[in-house]
Amino acid sequence: MLKLKSAIIMFAIILVFSACATTYKYGKEFPVNNVNQIRIGITSQQDVLDLFGEPLKKGIINGNDIFIYTKENIIFNGDDVEKKGDNLVIEFDEKGIVKNYYLNVPGKDTSVMSFVLYKKYRDKQEELKKESSYSAAE
Repeated sequence: MLKLKSAIIMFAIILVFSACATTYKYGKEFPVNNVNQIRIGITSQQDVLDLFGEPLKKGIINGNDIFIYTKENIIFNGDDVEKKGDNLVIEFDEKGIVKNYYLNVPGKDTSVMSFVLYKKYRDKQEELKKESSYSAAE
């Protein structure tokens, strides 16, 4: 009887935790409304820093500097993954002037981070399932 009660309690705990969504915050706030002040061929790297502050990441694409600004909440709810937030990628030419920019293009920057976080989340879920099956067997 005690084993049955323990199994029922463990099942209820697993049910509660599996129904909860897990949210990961990635990036930092940046003023999205300032995007309309970017002028291709005119705005400099310093202008961008003045408008948005330090980027989350800096990199190089095709020999050109890029700044990446990201603020997202990645929500895992069972097998569903939902991303809410903003991404801004700014590419500069060899003179440090804006060559192009992309705001909220799906898959930019956080797709890899989402995969990594989702894998960690699923691994944790598997670990909890294994622990609960050990407890129920005792």
